Amino acid sequence: MPTRYSITLILLFMILALSRGFVLQQYFHELSPFGVLHASAEGDGGGGAGGGGDGGGGAGGGGDGGGGPSAPAPVIGCMDPSATNYNPAATSQTGVTCTYTPVPTPTCILTTNPSSITAGGSSFLSWGFSSGVTSFSIDNGIGAKTVPGFISVSPVTTTTYGGSAAGPGGTAVCSATVTVTPAPPAPVYGCMDSTATNYNSAATSQTGATCTYPPAPVYGCMDSTATNYNSAATSQTGVTCTYPPAPVYGCMDSTATNYNSAATSQTGVTCTYPPAPPAPVYGCMDSTATNYNSAATSQTGVTCTYPPAPVIGCMDSTATNYNPAATSQTGVTCTYPTPSPGAPTCTLSASPTSVTAGSSTSLSWTTTNGGTFSIDQNVGAVTPAIGGSVNSHAINAVTTFTGTVVSPTGQTVNCATTVTIAPTGGGAGGPPPTYGGGGGGGGALPPPTITLAALPHVASQRLAYLYLSQIPYTGLDLGPVGTTLYWLALISWALALAYLVLFGAAPAANRSLRAFGQRVAASLNARELAPVPAVAREPHIVVTEVQSAPAPEAPRSYSSYDGFKSFARGGALSIDDIVKGLSRHHHATAKHNVEPVRENVEPVFENVEPVYEHVEAIAADSEATPASVRGFIAALVEGDRAAVFAGLRQHVRGNGSPEKLITDIVCLLDDAYRARIDGTASDSGISRLTARLSTPVLEQLITALTIAIDSSYSVGVTGAKLALTRALSILGA
Repeated sequence: MPTRYSITLILLFMILALSRGFVLQQYFHELSPFGVLHASAEGDGGGGAGGGGDGGGGAGGGGDGGGGPSAPAPVIGCMDPSATNYNPAATSQTGVTCTYTPVPTPTCILTTNPSSITAGGSSFLSWGFSSGVTSFSIDNGIGAKTVPGFISVSPVTTTTYGGSAAGPGGTAVCSATVTVTPAPPAPVYGCMDSTATNYNSAATSQTGATCTYPPAPVYGCMDSTATNYNSAATSQTGVTCTYPPAPVYGCMDSTATNYNSAATSQTGVTCTYPPAPPAPVYGCMDSTATNYNSAATSQTGVTCTYPPAPVIGCMDSTATNYNPAATSQTGVTCTYPTPSPGAPTCTLSASPTSVTAGSSTSLSWTTTNGGTFSIDQNVGAVTPAIGGSVNSHAINAVTTFTGTVVSPTGQTVNCATTVTIAPTGGGAGGPPPTYGGGGGGGGALPPPTITLAALPHVASQRLAYLYLSQIPYTGLDLGPVGTTLYWLALISWALALAYLVLFGAAPAANRSLRAFGQRVAASLNARELAPVPAVAREPHIVVTEVQSAPAPEAPRSYSSYDGFKSFARGGALSIDDIVKGLSRHHHATAKHNVEPVRENVEPVFENVEPVYEHVEAIAADSEATPASVRGFIAALVEGDRAAVFAGLRQHVRGNGSPEKLITDIVCLLDDAYRARIDGTASDSGISRLTARLSTPVLEQLITALTIAIDSSYSVGVTGAKLALTRALSILGA
């Protein structure tokens, strides 16, 4: 039979099976290995059965059910999905009271470390708030915060910071104070020597000041009538004036009270003298000297001595600029290391600690000095990290929950709690007596899961029973021959489908995979051409091309022009290529059949164009970059944590690879970085987005994204989250 006729016949059987055989699928779905299924057929109208769990059981049977259809027993339970005791299988809420989780009152906390600083210093302000808080803000210009954290503050005066947390349960306030101690008064610089002309009585430090003194006296004759008169003289001590020959009579003794400096003759003149003066007291008359003598009247022959010049420096041994040789701290400001938060701590508890199988428990935690907090057993990261509670998944065995707190400095601490399973037992009853009776049995730990379901009527007859021994059942009244043909048609359709898969789709897929592998091998084995520097000397000389056997692939090396892309093969860039780009080195591969290198050979090229320096970077076509990747980079650069992780989740839900997403982002950021450093081409849109980042910060961002994506994580999205978390921390978000 031709193939097209076979396919036509198979399609006809498929249409027949799909049009009438859908009942079979529903029957198989609702059957349970522990229960009995009701089906539509003629019968005597009554019966029931029940089963027990492990370790004991019972069964009972009923008689005639009264001849009417059997109604399912109502399932009593809370039907409100928002209640804590919500039962999704409940069909009646009669006599049941729904319970609800009370809305917790929000709490918040503010702390400062240290709480007291000197003017100009800084302190860490840390905050946190409980779950259920919808908004939290801090006054004094800090503003709204969405996650717990800390910042450095530097108030100039004693300041109290107030926080306000609001949520469905009300509002809460908290505060913390930073006490500011005034800095010591600034020194007054000036000359402290009272004998100097620029003496400053208010000066407290002479650092950098130079004292000036009156000029030394000029000795000479100060008598303008003398022949040796000196108009510039300021002192005549020890100087004798000379006069013309005509005598000038007078006392010529300069120590006399009637001394006449102009006298040339003392004839007939009597000199008079004052009473003898007291004997001089010799000593240092400089009050700043160590040998100062307050009673001295003459400094002749005396040398004043002074204390050594002070060594200016910080004298506090706890300061970073401490100088052990310093003797004075005048004019020096001591600097101190910025305090860091202490080691993190955490506690984890469960309520209740013993539950029935399939139930959940409430996990509560508290932390200090933590940045993030996560719980294993499929709970994951929780917020706020400082404290809160969350419901676990269904627990079917003894389970230990372990919490992990990670501080902003990378310190990790674990805490744990264990939840056990409480023993259970019970029995089952029959349906209402109006429609038939049944019995129940006991159970042990754990109870079996038994599902009984009823199908709708397909005819007006009373229900009989369909047992597992009667399967297969088509749902069609075809008789023995029709049922046999029906199953033969289904088997033929399955065999035809298997033939098409094995001899049609599988060979085609195999050929496609082989062709793809050959293309990849050809790309990997293609020889990379090393860039040859342009030489503009000695033009018009022809270089003869030498034909030789193909050389093995040269090891790839780092190019500052291409960045990470210099390690890519065939245009495809992998995580390993990026890691090589960071390390900027490669292992030399074995070289075979390589021609010897000849030194001192200058390459000559014909018609070489001149090399231009300071060429401005050509912007790459931004249309080649997907809008989703550009939007992801914009959110990352802006430090929008919510948008970044929402974009990652959306990418993964769309069956996208998180490693591929981070690789594309790193390559675009690296192009923007290379455009700044080397003037290479880059996406103009990405260059505008990263313009607000400094070059060192952009380099740190690329490094953080690159080193966190590797093959050490069993789930790729884990590495992507770590990479984005590190990148956001570098940006201060």
